[in-house]
Amino acid sequence: MRTRGGLLPILLLTLSTPALAIPGATDRTPAASLLVPFFETGINSSVNPHDTLLSVNNSIGGGERIFHYHVWDIDGNPTTLRGNVILAAFDSWSVAMRDLLNAGPAAARTALTEGAFYRGFVTIDVVTASTILNPRQVGFPFSNSNALEGYIYYTRLAQGSANGLAMVPIEAAPAATDELITDFYGAMDGREEIDATGRRCAHNLASGAACGGIDPDLDRFHLRIFRSTPLSGQSRAIIFTWLRNLTGGPSPYCDNPANSCASSYSFRQFNEAGVTLQNTTIRLDHVVNIIPNSFLVGTESGWISIVNVPDPIADMQVYAFSFNSANPPGNPDQTWDAIFEGYIDP
Repeated sequence: MRTRGGLLPILLLTLSTPALAIPGATDRTPAASLLVPFFETGINSSVNPHDTLLSVNNSIGGGERIFHYHVWDIDGNPTTLRGNVILAAFDSWSVAMRDLLNAGPAAARTALTEGAFYRGFVTIDVVTASTILNPRQVGFPFSNSNALEGYIYYTRLAQGSANGLAMVPIEAAPAATDELITDFYGAMDGREEIDATGRRCAHNLASGAACGGIDPDLDRFHLRIFRSTPLSGQSRAIIFTWLRNLTGGPSPYCDNPANSCASSYSFRQFNEAGVTLQNTTIRLDHVVNIIPNSFLVGTESGWISIVNVPDPIADMQVYAFSFNSANPPGNPDQTWDAIFEGYIDP
């Protein structure tokens, strides 16, 4: 076979080794850890039928793997709802958060209660042995096997709709990876980071540049929203902001004058033509920040932007997506949900 510039040998080498994406970027590839950045389950299912279904797959052969799941509240406090699952090669595990919560400790349900819902986030990690520790504790038995793929289903089946999102893959990075983009949990775990610094490093590496230094803030979260009066169109945004070894989001940390950072951030809403419909500020008080439909104005679809959010200790792991839905009364055939991952400019 004729080759040009040695392309075939390079291609064969690439295909014969496990594919790793660029650390610091939330690209879709099997990983040693998975993040469920938000779950929601209605406490009274007849009133609020919303639930979150999780599915995890061991994507490679070579024997069984153990993963540990841990459920956290919206401020990043670990709960006692946790467990270990053994997966054979190419095996899968699926569970509804409602079932997991109902079978779990009452104290965990109390910690996760937010009004009429249970809400929080979930971490899933390949481990070398079963454990009761959470991945931010010393002695957590991390495995570096990039084997897991995961999917999230957000359902409201009684209302006739559901949608899904891939879990966020957090890879175990090679030992030579720049230290600015590793240690997601802050415990020398070797997992890639998805903070401002890590995302900028990923951008630079993809452009053939050097990783770069510390990035003190995120330039922009940018998310799609859907508005429509005839379809009862609604949107809400989820902004995940997890500060290493702290609880809550950046706003409570920055409330302390000694920390020298802003507690409120510019929030702008645009219509399809780019016209500003709202120019205000917003706080990010939690790890899981929910911007409700009621915070939005008008009846026009478009975009929202949150800009210049500080990364106060240079280790705030971030992710964002928006729920967009239609639910016109008496028209179940026009009921739908769509989820879009947000753009993040470091």
